[in-house]
Amino acid sequence: AFDPDRIGLPGADERNHALIAVPPGSVFKTVTLAAALEAGVTSFREKFRCGGHYGRYGLMCWRTEGHGELSLEEAYAESCNVVFAALAERLNPAMLQKTADRMGIGRQVGWYVDRFVDGKPLRLLPEEQSGSVFLDLNAAKDGGVRTGAGIGQRDVRMTPLQAANLAVTLLHDGQVLSPRIVSEIRYADGGPLAKLASQASPSIYGSIRPSTAAALRRAMRAVVLEGTAERVLRGAKWPLAGKSGTAELAGAGPKRNDHWFVGYGPAEHQARYAVAVLIENVPAGSRNRAASIFGDVMEALRRTEAQAQDQTSPVSRK
Repeated sequence: AFDPDRIGLPGADERNHALIAVPPGSVFKTVTLAAALEAGVTSFREKFRCGGHYGRYGLMCWRTEGHGELSLEEAYAESCNVVFAALAERLNPAMLQKTADRMGIGRQVGWYVDRFVDGKPLRLLPEEQSGSVFLDLNAAKDGGVRTGAGIGQRDVRMTPLQAANLAVTLLHDGQVLSPRIVSEIRYADGGPLAKLASQASPSIYGSIRPSTAAALRRAMRAVVLEGTAERVLRGAKWPLAGKSGTAELAGAGPKRNDHWFVGYGPAEHQARYAVAVLIENVPAGSRNRAASIFGDVMEALRRTEAQAQDQTSPVSRK
């Protein structure tokens, strides 16, 4: 619905959807896994069993027949609701919320300074929504609230910008950086006015451990090698990693979902790109095409790099 020639006119949607917080679904399992590892309530040696339903709160796995016995990494790769509901119920709700904050979720992360060259504060993306994990920590003491949050439902909200930045955070061993859309400002004659240097966006609760970030990167790679994105992304020319998500939307009428895929690449070399794909408001039961779109974007980036290298190679110049 966005038309840059019709901004503000009836029927136009000028909102920046990359900055609007919506339910992330299973993408949030990345935070739940980090919180469980940081709190020591599980390890990659633990085995779980999924029979298709959690046993209480009416929570079901997306695979109705269940996943059977699986490891923690397999549970993440297969996006098992039962395992992540169990992990969330083991956690103190404050721990889950603080871990999200440590990873740049549930707060604004866009580039900001208290005092710019004009002496005033400057935020590059002022319309960025903060998102949330729990609206009420006391209510989150209820197991049903925690299990819903652990799989990215209930009160959990995340922007696509935060989701992409989450992948960047993992690639920097847990350090949250501030996304920016401007690196410098120049006068009309080309002279420099100000540089907007890259900067971190630290949490008041610190950061996750580098070992936790590394474990999450391995789990995201497993999603592509043997999990929910294997069929779509395993054969990509660049090795890729990421996490899929399907968020159930509340409301009357036919059921609707948001479809997600968040990831990075190339995964086994020096990763240079993090991408979040969100397909909004699709009928429930529709195939999740977000991983396929993610793959198309990464392939376009790979081709662009290859063409640039060809143009600058000695053979090409000769």
